[in-house]
Amino acid sequence: MTFEPTNLPAPEVLLAVITLIPVLVAWALGLFSSASEPAGVITLGNPLRTSGVVFDHDPVHEPVVHLSRTETTRQLRDLALGLRNSPVEKAAPLLKHFMESGDPELALFAQSTLQQGREKLQAAAGRLQNHHAQTDPRIAAAVLETGLRQASPALTAPGEREGRVQTLAKKASEQLSSCEHTPRLLAACVRVFLTAGIPEKADAITRSMPEDSDLRRALEPDIRFAMHIKACAAAR
Repeated sequence: MTFEPTNLPAPEVLLAVITLIPVLVAWALGLFSSASEPAGVITLGNPLRTSGVVFDHDPVHEPVVHLSRTETTRQLRDLALGLRNSPVEKAAPLLKHFMESGDPELALFAQSTLQQGREKLQAAAGRLQNHHAQTDPRIAAAVLETGLRQASPALTAPGEREGRVQTLAKKASEQLSSCEHTPRLLAACVRVFLTAGIPEKADAITRSMPEDSDLRRALEPDIRFAMHIKACAAAR
């Protein structure tokens, strides 16, 4: 029996064709892919929250709080020592936790660190309040920024904080009419109005900024969420 030669392609050609098949399929799927879904309106944060402060998640100190529940006494002392270099309003919750420790040395150190931090913040606020150049936008912005730090929930009681924030909001309105509108001052005013629960004023400030402004894009999500919270509260 004899076999006639066939015209089958060489193995190399078959391998090349098999290799190209997935590429051709992917290319075809790209040409005939379905239409993309339109982006929806996504609201970030917790809409049930009534506070005017939004997006206050602290990625640095919150893990330290979790560590404080499992570390040894010696390690807790090291944590407390490191908190001396942190902003007092950020370190205050953890320092208050350490003040209730059964270790007398740790409790005393935490108490003194918190007190020193409060005093330094108060001294800085006093220097800014008595500064001769109150119409300087740098000083004006620093006054608001320091005031917001002092009004932190970790450092003030709820009733006291409300009064501080309303005073800051009044101060921000005065500075907007008497100072040059620098980006730092505008950002400070926006944060004050958000904290005071007046997102409409914050929105008016950002709308006055250029549409391609990085600062405007950074502030707008906070403002939208604050207005959403206010709308939810009014609907109750």
